[in-house]
Amino acid sequence: MNTPDYSSKSASEHTRAFNSSAATPLDPEDFTRAQRGFIAALEDTKITDAQGRQASDIGRYDFLQGDAPDTVHPNLWRHAKLNVNHGLFEVTEGVWQVRGYDIPTSRSSRATLAGLLLTHSPLRPLLELAMS
Repeated sequence: MNTPDYSSKSASEHTRAFNSSAATPLDPEDFTRAQRGFIAALEDTKITDAQGRQASDIGRYDFLQGDAPDTVHPNLWRHAKLNVNHGLFEVTEGVWQVRGYDIPTSRSSRATLAGLLLTHSPLRPLLELAMS
């Protein structure tokens, strides 16, 4: 059986032409709004479970810098850049949200994210923590 070739390839002329004309004017303030309320992020982007297995790594999206390559629809690239914002955010007074990390299901992974909240939350003591 042949092994598929997953190496990156250049965009075809058709794809380049389509993607260069596909971007629609969008609100540049979206990036400011996506960062609103940011308090802190985990220094280590990898979250592991109790057995040391990687449960999540937001760092794998570090390639989302600059403009979209010609192989990617520019609005999808922009959407991904908005979604990669991660960390602890204050949504409104007294309400915090941990954003951008894959939803880990292990208890230790949840403890890592809860630790981020407990370390940086101005609310003492923390009255309730809901992780879903």
